[in-house]
Amino acid sequence: MAARTELKELSLWDEDYVSALPCGEFDWIEYKASEKLTDSGWVDDMSKYVSAWANYEGGYIIFGVKDPRTGSPLIIDGGVAESFKPKLSDWLDDVIPHLVEPPIQKLATWLVHPKNQTSQIKPGHVLIVVHIPQSELAPHQALDHKYYQRVGSKT
Repeated sequence: MAARTELKELSLWDEDYVSALPCGEFDWIEYKASEKLTDSGWVDDMSKYVSAWANYEGGYIIFGVKDPRTGSPLIIDGGVAESFKPKLSDWLDDVIPHLVEPPIQKLATWLVHPKNQTSQIKPGHVLIVVHIPQSELAPHQALDHKYYQRVGSKT
């Protein structure tokens, strides 16, 4: 499942699907631990990802998965507290497009909830999947006034 063309529609993603995604990072996917969303540098880092993927062929960032090493299984770290922000998905949909100039016009966020009592996602927590598609308005400038692009697993 290393090619993005094989991905399911975002609304069909669940914990099992995320766990089955390829290990390692590619030009189209990035994994981040839950605490990265609450880190003080989140806005600046996310701005670079949005710029890179909107200027390239698009991509996905998933919060709640430890940064994987190639060949290792993905490890869900318990997820982000859904109460981190009221209406978390709406908040992300409002904030993320404006992290670049010009703002991106398309974005999809999806919250992956715990599957059951044996879930690796804690109760009241979620995995956050953000899809930034390639933009027709590219190039997009990040908050640091630079333009980014993805090259392999690097921004």
